[in-house]
Amino acid sequence: MSIRRRAGNVVLRSELAGQGSASQVSYALQVLQRQGDLIRLGSGVYAKGQRDSQTGIVRPLADFETLVAEAVSKHQADAAG
Repeated sequence: MSIRRRAGNVVLRSELAGQGSASQVSYALQVLQRQGDLIRLGSGVYAKGQRDSQTGIVRPLADFETLVAEAVSKHQADAAG
């Protein structure tokens, strides 16, 4: 599952549902969080992240306002579709 190549900064769990079973998707999301590629923002909502090489802290790739706007937009599209 290539998160880096996905458009945008927010990834919804529902977008990944077709990639495998529910348990496989859960496992992949957990691995990506441990690696610092994703940050869990809420239930089924993740932001792309990057681990700081000096401090080890994982930070989102976009600012908070951008992440919120994108998450709301994706949720609305998901609910309509």
